[in-house]
Amino acid sequence: MPIIEFVVAVTSDVAAGTVTSLLRKLLAVQEDQAQQIAGLRTDLRRLLEGPWRRSQTATEDAIAAAGPRRRQLQVKGNAAAFRARS
Repeated sequence: MPIIEFVVAVTSDVAAGTVTSLLRKLLAVQEDQAQQIAGLRTDLRRLLEGPWRRSQTATEDAIAAAGPRRRQLQVKGNAAAFRARS
């Protein structure tokens, strides 16, 4: 009987080590995936906000400009806003 108990104890320790190792690897993969998702969110936010920022900048430039340049910048701002909405 002591041999059976010894084998069970050793097997339990090996299994616990394997499970612990597996859980650590899974946690590392999960952390990597979370970082990748955060990067994708940042990239997506930039893609969505970029056209609106371009429109806003062109409009602000038009407000500050005078003469024919003002009209050119207004057209540019309107076109950028239209593209941002599309």
